Amino acid sequence: MASIRNLKKDIDYLTNEVVNTAYLAIGIHGEKIEQKVIDLLEEVIDFHNSLYQKIQDAPTGKKNKQAKPYFREIRQAMDEKYPEFFAKLSKIISQQ
Repeated sequence: MASIRNLKKDIDYLTNEVVNTAYLAIGIHGEKIEQKVIDLLEEVIDFHNSLYQKIQDAPTGKKNKQAKPYFREIRQAMDEKYPEFFAKLSKIISQQ
């Protein structure tokens, strides 16, 4: 199992990628898509905070058998949700 520190770094990296891409899209396309992108960013930040809260509430300990599946579930949620955020952002940009 990877460390909690690396999991948090991955969460931060993916969140920052979505945010940077969103601000770049706002810079290029202007006010046409601004409100939709801001709504998406709020969703991304809420997801980021919920992942951190899950990590905070995680069962810990080297002998804890529940920890590995718990963190696997968090990783799986990341792998599903962040591509969805990029897809939503692409859809917003293409509809402008």
